[in-house]
Formats: sequence, structure tokens, C-alpha cells
Amino acid sequence: MGIEKEYDAAQEEMPRLYFSQQKAWEEAETAKREAERANFAKDEFLQLVSHEFRPPLMTIKILASLLQDGGETEKERQEHLNVITAECHYHNHKL
Repeated sequence: MGIEKEYDAAQEEMPRLYFSQQKAWEEAETAKREAERANFAKDEFLQLVSHEFRPPLMTIKILASLLQDGGETEKERQEHLNVITAECHYHNHKL
């Protein structure tokens, strides 16, 4: 094939390559927007989980620490365990 024929073939191929490149660009932009939406949804979910579980986890942490220290009466220990159990059951049912 001579240079002129190769040039003509390349010229004929250029529009197809251009539209192929445009399609790839559009697909990449769509994928980027979908990834951004998914990332936003993930951030909202983590914020909700953090908001929902931080207070009961802090309560459980504090009461467990008090139980480890061992300075409470049997009645106080039982009350702490009841609160811990209640926090776990309440939030387990919310899931």
C-alpha cells in the first residue's frame, strides 16, 4: 500500500477514532459521577452509624471500666450490667 492510500485510510479512520474517544470520555465521566455518588452515600452511612452508636458505646465503655475497677457494690454491678445489656439489645434491634 502506498503512502497516499495509507493516508486516505488513516483519514477515513479518524472520525471513528474521534467518536470512540468521545464515547470513552463520556463513559469515564459517568463512572466518575457514579463513584462520587457512592462515596457520598458511604460517608452519609458512616456518619449515621457513628451518630447512632457513639452514645451507647460510650455508656458501655464507662460502665465496663467501672466494673473492671471493682469498687461497686453487687447491686451497682448488676445495675451496670443491666444497662450494658439494655444498650446492646436496643441497638441490635435497630439494625
